[in-house]
Amino acid sequence: MRKLTAPDVKNANQILNRAIEMKRIEAYIQCLSTKQEYIKLRYKEYESNLTHLEGISESVIESQNDYEAISSMFTSSFTKKMKKEELAQVYQECGGICPFCNIRKIEEIDHYIPKKPYPEFTLYPLNLMPICNKCNKKKRDMFVDDAKQRYFINFYSDNIDNVVFLKVTISFDTADVKKTTKIKYEADFSKITDDYLKRIVEKHYIKLGLIKKYEEEA
Repeated sequence: MRKLTAPDVKNANQILNRAIEMKRIEAYIQCLSTKQEYIKLRYKEYESNLTHLEGISESVIESQNDYEAISSMFTSSFTKKMKKEELAQVYQECGGICPFCNIRKIEEIDHYIPKKPYPEFTLYPLNLMPICNKCNKKKRDMFVDDAKQRYFINFYSDNIDNVVFLKVTISFDTADVKKTTKIKYEADFSKITDDYLKRIVEKHYIKLGLIKKYEEEA
C-alpha cells in the first residue's frame, strides 16, 4: 500500500455548480440551490482537516429529502467524467488495482467519508477514491468508531509509504511441493512507529479482513 497523489480540487465548486445545473426535478433544484454555499464551506473544512478527518464537524444536513437531492448528483456520467479528469492521476497510479486491498480490480468509486450522514461531500474530489466491489461492501458507511478514530487508511493523506509490517511464511514438503505448500501472512503493527497511523492501519486490515484475503489469493 502506498500514498496516492491527492486529486486537484481547484474546480470543486465548478463541479458542484454544473451538477446542480443538470438537475431537472424542481424540488431537487430548490434544495441544492439552498445548500450550495454550505457545501462549498464544507469543502474548505474538509481540506483543512485532511490529515485528521476524524476532526471534521458533524453535518447539518439531516433530512431525507436533502440527502436524496444531493446524492442524486452522483450519476454514472459524473463518475466517468471524474475518472477522465480529476481522478485521472489517481487511477493511473493505482494501475487498475484497488488501493484498499491491493488485490482486486477497481470497480467503483468510494466516498471516503460516507454520503450518509455527510452528503455534502458526495461530489468532492478529495473524498472520492477508487475501490473494488468487495472492499466497498465491507467498508459500507463506516468512517469513525465511538472514540472518533478512523477505520480506514486515507490514501491521499496518510503517510503509509515505506511502512513494512507484513510477514509471509511459506512452508512445504519437498516430497510433494504442490500439495503441501502452505502460505501464512502475519501483520506486526508494532513496526509502525507512529501510534496514530498504527491504529488506523490495524483497523483497516481488520475491518477489510485483509490477512485472510491475502492467504486466499496466495
